[in-house]
Parts: sequence; C-alpha cells; structure tokens
Amino acid sequence: MALNVCEQAVKRAKPRLLKSSRRYILQHMSKLLDKVASQSVRIARSLRQGLTWLWTSTERVALWEMPVYRRWVLYTQATLIVLSVFLCVWWPLVPGIAIGLVGVVGIIMAAFADWKSYEKAAWIAFAAVLFIVEFQTVERDRHTNETEQTIMRDREQEAIRKEEEAIEKQQQGFTEVVKQGQSLFANEKRLSQEDRDQMTGGDSYVIVVPNVGVPLDGGNTFALTAAIGKNGPRIALQNVRILVRKLPIENEFTMDQIKALLAGSDVRDTPTLIGIITPDDSLILPMKISPPLEGTTEYFVNVDAVNKPTIETFRVRHGDKGWEYSFNVSRVVAPGGPHKKDKLKVLEVTKPEWRTQVVMQPH
Repeated sequence: MALNVCEQAVKRAKPRLLKSSRRYILQHMSKLLDKVASQSVRIARSLRQGLTWLWTSTERVALWEMPVYRRWVLYTQATLIVLSVFLCVWWPLVPGIAIGLVGVVGIIMAAFADWKSYEKAAWIAFAAVLFIVEFQTVERDRHTNETEQTIMRDREQEAIRKEEEAIEKQQQGFTEVVKQGQSLFANEKRLSQEDRDQMTGGDSYVIVVPNVGVPLDGGNTFALTAAIGKNGPRIALQNVRILVRKLPIENEFTMDQIKALLAGSDVRDTPTLIGIITPDDSLILPMKISPPLEGTTEYFVNVDAVNKPTIETFRVRHGDKGWEYSFNVSRVVAPGGPHKKDKLKVLEVTKPEWRTQVVMQPH
C-alpha cells in the first residue's frame, strides 16, 4: 500500500521537475551567449582599432616627405631588400640567387641615369651586400660538397673494406677447406702407401754378405747371409729371388749365354727363390762362395722381389785380420738405353769399408 502511494507521488512530481530543469538550462545558456557576444564585440573593436592604427601609420610613413630621396626609389629598394631577405633567409640558399639579384640591381641602375648620390650609394651598398652573400654561399656550398664527398668516400672505403674482409674470410674458409681436403688426401695416400708397402715391401731392400766368421770346407768356403737393409723402412719382402755371380761373368751378353738362358740350361744365371725375408731375422742362403786366398774377389748380386729390384756388389779378401768383405747396394731409379747407363741410387755401403764379421741379427 505504501509502495503504491510513493509511485503515484513520483508520477505527479516528475512533470514539475522536468519543467524546472529546462528553465534553468535555458537561463544558463542565455547568460553564456551574452558573455560570448560581448567578448566578440570587444575583440572586434580592438582589432579594428589596431588595423586602423596600422593603416594610418603605414600611410603616414609612405607619405613622409623626403627632401633628398625619391619615394619610388625607396619603395623599389625596399621591395628588393624584402625579396632578397626572403630568398636568402627563408628560401633554400643556393649559389646564383644573390648574384642574380645583383644583376637585377645592375639592370635597374642602368635603366635610369638620373640617380642621386644617396640613391647610388644605397644601390652600391645593396649590391655589395649581395656580392658578399653570394661569396659566402659559394664557399659554404663548396664546403658542404667537400664534406659530402668525404662522407661518400668514407662510406665507399668502408664498403670496400667490408667486401674485402668478406672475400678474405671466404678465401680463408676455402683455403681451410682445401687444406683439410689436402690433409685428408695426404692421410689417405699415406695409409694407402703403407698398405701397399706392407704388400710389396715398399722401399725395403736385401743385402747379401758372406759369413766370413765361419769358414767351411777347407777354410775359404763361406755361406751367404741375406737380411733387410738398415736404410729403408724395414718391411718384410716376399717372393725374393737372388742370383749371385762371380765377376767377371763369363760369356755375359753373348749369343751362347742368351741361347742357354732361353733354353733353361744355364743354371748359373737362374735366380734362386728364397721366399720371404723378414726384418727380424737374417737368412742363411742355400749357396756358397769359395774365393781364392790371394787377391780380392768380387761378386755381383741381383735381388728381385715384389718391389723394385736391387743390385749389389760385394768383395772378399784375406787380409792381416783374416777374411774381410765389403758391399755396395744400389737400385735403378732411371733405366738407361743403348748408349746411356742406368741411373742408380746407392742404398747402403759398408762403413768402415772392410768388415770381418757378418751381422746375423737385424740391422
């Protein structure tokens, strides 16, 4: 019941409240508009007074009496000064503007001959100022151009330096890759050479010496000992064939020897198959020599294996210290021809020249 009474009271008071609020807003807006109008009138009056004063002052200055200076000359010079200031200050100053204005001044001075002294002095001073401005403009433009050129050169040099550094890095990277490739290739080549040397013997070679420390059959017969030489890689040699002949060799390079060799009847020129000679042991050969007691006897030895063949010359003599021997082992590095000897490489010689004992253990 009380709620209904309140609602009816609000409905009856609502129209009166709306009317009072509208009346307040209209009154406030009216006062505000009156203030704006009064301020606008006051501003308009002040602006009109200022413009009037400016026009009056300008007219007074324009019509000011100048007994020694003509009015149109003053206006012309003032106009040129204003134009010059605009072009030289607010306009981008470039070489040629000031000198162009000097040309305009020259044309004006040449067009009228009846200049007064004050007018001529003003024109000359104005032209001098323009000339100074032109000189400074040219100097500033030159300095600016040099600065820009210097900056451009520095940038170009910096770009060139960076490009050279990039190229150098690329070259270094390429060189490093090439070195790594060469190192890998060299390592593979070395391993391949080692494998090949293990199969073929590489640069190993065989020396054959008489065992003069143990004479046989009457005192001047000696067994021969073969071993791997000390100046090579000392790798085992396989399929070793050895041929020992006493010098001078009878019927060497004669037709009878060639026929006997082809027929297989010359056993003296047939190498003996020894087999494998290892670097850890010396091998007693199944052949003997019997040098005479007097003089020096020389023997020629051919050794063939899987690797390159060698030739050896060893000598035997009976001296004051007993039986002695010496040897010289060489390898053919460049075969000769009908009129050219083979090029030999000396692999090992006895030092001192003569020995009295054969080395049975490895060298």
